[in-house]
Amino acid sequence: MTDRDSPVEAEDCRSRALLDSLPIGLVEIDDRGLIVRANPMAASIAGCAIEDLLGHPFDRLASWESRPLLASVTRAILERRQSEARFAAKFLHRADASSRDVQVDWVYQSTEDGRVRVTALITDITERRHSKRAIKDSETRLAERTDLLRVAMDSLDHGLAAFSANDTLTEWNARFPEMLRLPSPLARRDTPAIAIFRFLATLGAFGVGVTEGQVRERINRLLHAPNQDDVPWIGGRHLRFSAHTMPDGGWVWRIEDRTEDIRLRDIEQNRQKMEALGQLASGVAHELNNTLQPIFTLSELGVAQVPPDSLAARCFSRITDAAERAETIVRGVLTFARNAPASDDAAAMVPAIQDAVAFIRTGLPAQIRLELSLDDAIPVSAMAKLDRRELGQVLTNLVTNAADAMDHTGTIEIRCRADILRFPAEEAAEPGDEGRAAVAISVVDTGKGMDHAVKQRIFEPFFTTKDEGHGTGLGLAVAFGIVRNWGGRIDVDSEPGLGSAFTVWIPLLASETRTDANDGGNPDR
Repeated sequence: MTDRDSPVEAEDCRSRALLDSLPIGLVEIDDRGLIVRANPMAASIAGCAIEDLLGHPFDRLASWESRPLLASVTRAILERRQSEARFAAKFLHRADASSRDVQVDWVYQSTEDGRVRVTALITDITERRHSKRAIKDSETRLAERTDLLRVAMDSLDHGLAAFSANDTLTEWNARFPEMLRLPSPLARRDTPAIAIFRFLATLGAFGVGVTEGQVRERINRLLHAPNQDDVPWIGGRHLRFSAHTMPDGGWVWRIEDRTEDIRLRDIEQNRQKMEALGQLASGVAHELNNTLQPIFTLSELGVAQVPPDSLAARCFSRITDAAERAETIVRGVLTFARNAPASDDAAAMVPAIQDAVAFIRTGLPAQIRLELSLDDAIPVSAMAKLDRRELGQVLTNLVTNAADAMDHTGTIEIRCRADILRFPAEEAAEPGDEGRAAVAISVVDTGKGMDHAVKQRIFEPFFTTKDEGHGTGLGLAVAFGIVRNWGGRIDVDSEPGLGSAFTVWIPLLASETRTDANDGGNPDR
């Protein structure tokens, strides 16, 4: 018997050793639901010795909340009524009163005497559940942060877009397609950056007749130092493109509208330039004025010493005429330099404008039509502190420039409206001028227009775009100085090929403002 049974015993030992080494718990249950066998892993999961498990009901291993379920399932398994062979529960049979999450699978065995023996395969899934819970919590936090990032990105005034290492679009905020005017087929995930740049080229962002190589060069300006590119945009706006690389090889494209910054910078530069030119012009004009006085005096003395019809008299007369023309230029320069005294006269605005326009019409070519429109909101009694002759000079200069820009053919409009005098943030205003009631006079033409560089210099003395001999470059500079002496403002709106509109804001006298305010506060009116 011993020799015959030795192989069986050896096999049984090997089986036991194998079962004891399994990384899952094994618990055999008899038909009464009692534990008759357990391996070390089952005892480890239960937190006790193997001997403490044997002879106890299997449902005693469960926590109090899981025990009824485990007892019910165990009975169903023993009676072969259990259709689902796996379930999860909490085990609470540990010395430290802690619990473990387990998964139980069932294996049926029939003994030689016909009884059923059930083996429960117990897997500790505590760490797995903790990991899943941690992953779920991380995903929730990531989703929350993603939503927060999306809200923050969409609230920015700048356009932002993220691109992969393969230069394809991955994320973007609402302003990105809006600022670039991207059609919906391009504002999609995986759109290549080169496709977006090609579209921008069709809008003229990079100039006219741009080649494929030039388009790729604009991308390289972003992806390599200095990682930014200034782009003139539609409607006279200015965009700045910049890029920031990411550790994974991707990059973020940022679009900033620099239009207002550039406008304020130009205003400040223009203010400093005009101030410097004014000081220079004032000094030169005074020196010239001093030089002209002896010329006038000596010419008058010379004329008195020679016969009226003599050649010498005619020469002295020519000298006087030249000196008077020079004096006119000096007065214009002094007016621009703001050294001319301000007028103490008060003029009714509506009649002054009508008279000035009527006078200008008489000197225009027949091919030029001059139209005047007066806003009904301008009070007939509106008064401004100005010289009517100066108003005529300002409008004459503006209309003359408009006619020249239209090649002396077409219609020039003078539009007058009630307005409020406002100065740009960087432009100095006299105390009390800001916010005053004013009359705005716009001289609008359909001529050639002008680019940004010309607009920056248009009010400089001696700057002109006309051919040599067709202008001194003082007309607009004098108009600028006169309007400034009134406490008003002059500005120009122009684009190449779209004509120009010069607007003059003339502040009204305070009595007009008080009258309007009193009228507005009368409840019976």
